[in-house]
Amino acid sequence: MIFRTFNNYKFLLRYFGFIYIILFTISIPLVAANQNDETITQKFSSSIYDNSLKNIKDLEQQLSDKNTPIVDTPKLYRLLAEAYSKVGNQNKAFSTLTQALSISNQLNTKLESLKVLMLQGSLYAQFGQLHKAERNLTQSITISRSLNQPELTLVGQNNLANVYVSLGQYDRANEIYAKIISSASETQNYLILAKSYLNLAHSHKLGGDLENTKQNLHMSNNIISKLPSSSDKAKLLLGIGELFHQIDVDSSSENKEMAFKSLNQAKEISILIKDNRSLSYAYGYLGNLYENAERTEDALVLTNQAVHLSQLENMPESLYLWYWQTGRLLKQQGDTPGAIKAYQNSIETLETIKHLLLQGNSRNGRFRKYVGSVYIELTDLLLKSSSEESDSQKLSQILLQAREIMESFKSAELQDYFQDDCVAKLSNKTRGIDKLDENTAAIYPIVFSDRIEILLSLPNGLVRYLTKVDEKTLTNETIKFRRLIEKRTTRQYLKHAKKLHQWLIKPIEKILDENHINTLVVIPDGILRTIPFSALHDGDGFLIQKYAIAVTPGLSLTDPQPLARDDISVMASGITEATQDFPALPFVADELESIDSLYDVSFLQDKHFTNANFKNSLKKKPFNIVHIASHGQFSNDIQDSFLLTYSSKLTMSHLESYLLQTKFRDKPIELLTLSACQTATGDDRAALGLAGIAVKAGVRSAVATLWFVNDKASSNLVSEFYTQLNNASLSKAKALQNAQIALILDKSYDHPSYWSPFLLIGNWL
Repeated sequence: MIFRTFNNYKFLLRYFGFIYIILFTISIPLVAANQNDETITQKFSSSIYDNSLKNIKDLEQQLSDKNTPIVDTPKLYRLLAEAYSKVGNQNKAFSTLTQALSISNQLNTKLESLKVLMLQGSLYAQFGQLHKAERNLTQSITISRSLNQPELTLVGQNNLANVYVSLGQYDRANEIYAKIISSASETQNYLILAKSYLNLAHSHKLGGDLENTKQNLHMSNNIISKLPSSSDKAKLLLGIGELFHQIDVDSSSENKEMAFKSLNQAKEISILIKDNRSLSYAYGYLGNLYENAERTEDALVLTNQAVHLSQLENMPESLYLWYWQTGRLLKQQGDTPGAIKAYQNSIETLETIKHLLLQGNSRNGRFRKYVGSVYIELTDLLLKSSSEESDSQKLSQILLQAREIMESFKSAELQDYFQDDCVAKLSNKTRGIDKLDENTAAIYPIVFSDRIEILLSLPNGLVRYLTKVDEKTLTNETIKFRRLIEKRTTRQYLKHAKKLHQWLIKPIEKILDENHINTLVVIPDGILRTIPFSALHDGDGFLIQKYAIAVTPGLSLTDPQPLARDDISVMASGITEATQDFPALPFVADELESIDSLYDVSFLQDKHFTNANFKNSLKKKPFNIVHIASHGQFSNDIQDSFLLTYSSKLTMSHLESYLLQTKFRDKPIELLTLSACQTATGDDRAALGLAGIAVKAGVRSAVATLWFVNDKASSNLVSEFYTQLNNASLSKAKALQNAQIALILDKSYDHPSYWSPFLLIGNWL
């Protein structure tokens, strides 16, 4: 799997605030009216990783010092918020800014209030809250104009334009960049002028206008010649070189020449002014330029220099990129052991800064698309190398290592979706499922561009299987299967169910039989998250008719412990009436009554099912099972995912906080059931949220649906599931299997659209 050239690099660098290559953010300190303020800020931003925690401590000491003048406190709080943001502490950053703004308003220091408001807008953008960023920055621009602060007005305008670029509103961004260019031309501010032309070029590039991209790149390059040698000039040249390389779609010799010329000039300036940080990027990007030209030896020399400088300057944000590049180059040379080591170095470095990469970048699965390539490429190398290993012990180690790399990636991907550390907390408390129970196997499919690899964990070890199906073919087949299986009036889904079974289950069927497996734990990857494995078909029957099935987002995120059947208490909530433009669920009443006949149940139904009542009920009594029969939606953005209460919505954050309010992390709720939720067809990121609901909610297991089943069948299945669950000899997976088979045997509900959307997520015991 070949690295996607500069597009990945560009996005990865925009994750950080270390070096502005394309989307230059004109920061407040660069144009601060108070020179002392600029010095303090530069001091506290000189080393993102090593110094940020120390800076926080120093600033907190200054704020607690009674001798610190009250007039300085707003500025110190602002700097403290900036430091918090650099270590990824979003909540602390915003709460500290709130303090800064409150004190500044009390002191009537209008300029400082403006700077706080502007920083708040920039941090909203950094943490992915783009509409809040738009609001704050627009307000900041209005205030800066009223205070006659033209430089701060430019700061706000530039950062607002960057937000519009992130929102994909390129015309609005271009209009603002044009205004900045006009203002900067009048004042002959060549630095801002050059940055703005470069930002405008980048916006045009993203909008698909390559002609205007090149034109504005040349304008920026012409203005740069007026600037003295400096770090800013080096960064601008890096940005120009990068963008010329990105638009080299037609192998234009002019674009290649401009890319090389700009990057080489950036290198020379960096050497002259002894700017090792910029020099590291110059060597690294020149190395990538040579890599794409297939001049591997030259690329390696340059990349090694980039690695050395990043180590020297303690720059993990670039070091992992250059290790990654080294791995690709060594792979091209056929040095597999060297390539594996370089990739391992890249991921080890990446793990130290992963929390920063995850800040506010959950939209559209960017972490998987860009950063995930490092993990996937290393896994690819390891699995291919395992084909040449004859020693069984070494082979087992390689396979375990490949799975661990993917586990780390899956945990990060889930953390990226939920935008909090619930994943890390759970990983520290669970033992995973390496030691499987007898008759249980874990299927770990890994989707590569050219094939599917299946790692099968059995009670006695780990084995590998290969299916020669490329990712595009698998994706198309999976989407067709998912779309057709929801249609109750057709059996067209069946041919796709058979094909997917042939690719994913048939290769391992024999060994499953030999090991007398009756329970499958599936760790789906990518698009495979969007389908129910239970409905795969071998020509004779559905997979669920042969195996009990559970899914989990990762082995390390599962804590398999049997459900204690004695003294079970259930909190059952549901909506039967139409509300908030959602249709009625008339059979929910039957569903709740059937649970009441089996267990000790507390009810919240219709108008009584509110956020406040839900929270208070959980607080009063510790429940083993929480059942919610209401509309729910899992979107590709966690902010748009919710469960419906009677007059409001229960967000995933609300759900987590309510379930954990009595510290259920240490004694978790055993089961959370959501019987009417849905995810979009083919949206594997939305399905990632569904797969991780047990993790987010802090429960051992969850039962939820991939699509909405507004039918008596849903009530029948849930009722049967709870009846089966009352049998202490059955696992939760077996209980759900029996409930699904009961519907299959009922000719009214034998179509998989009725029973297959129900998934058991997490602990299957």
